[in-house]
Amino acid sequence: MRQIIIASHGELANGMSDTLQFLGISSKNIYTLCAYKSNKPIDDEVKALLNKFDEKKDEIIVFTDIMSGSVNQSIFPYVKDKGVKLITGMSLPLLMAVSLYPQNRVLTDENIRKLISEAQEQIKFMNDYKPALDDDDE
Repeated sequence: MRQIIIASHGELANGMSDTLQFLGISSKNIYTLCAYKSNKPIDDEVKALLNKFDEKKDEIIVFTDIMSGSVNQSIFPYVKDKGVKLITGMSLPLLMAVSLYPQNRVLTDENIRKLISEAQEQIKFMNDYKPALDDDDE
């Protein structure tokens, strides 16, 4: 079963999870890790969370906020040790795409790259955005 972890500095992970729920996306397989909100070391929090899953049965996908951050760095060793798929620079469109990806289909590395590319297309500087006008819009 696909397990999704959203990990961040502070409350960003909870905010992303809350927004997914608001949009009607089930949260039963979505877990959050809000680093540095308790006195626990981040490495201990990561280990405890990842130990909840069986890497032989579970497809574990982790989203983090920034690549050079301590949250991402503490999860990175599990890419090889537990087969974690680690995505950094999370965005709501990407979280939605992965969350809604069919559970009965394996989310391959190639599929993840495609979803990342599609999510990146949603990042726009709206001051430069020129929507296409249909004849009906005039």
